[in-house]
Amino acid sequence: MVRWGVGEKGVRMESSPPESGFRIEVARSPEVDGPPWHYRGRAHTPSTTYDVTATVNVDGTVRVDLGAEAPPRLVRSVASLVRSACASLEIDTTPAPPPHRIVRWHADR
Repeated sequence: MVRWGVGEKGVRMESSPPESGFRIEVARSPEVDGPPWHYRGRAHTPSTTYDVTATVNVDGTVRVDLGAEAPPRLVRSVASLVRSACASLEIDTTPAPPPHRIVRWHADR
């Protein structure tokens, strides 16, 4: 379980591992409005769960860390999912902030 903040401001994320592929569940830090925006959470595979930290910059670049044990392919895939979830949305030419929470599943290929 990942918990940010205290009391009512905390965001809880709990889940079981996927049967195949991987799933990410990350939440943006409520203490930092960004940019850059900082996310923390988990990447779940059928056999392992990795702690995820991600930084999303205003230019759309994403830096992801899953620890030294994570396969490079998983790191690239998680970065790609975070990048696509945070793609800039423009409303009247004003960029919107990225989502507070990202939950995505990716199939095995």
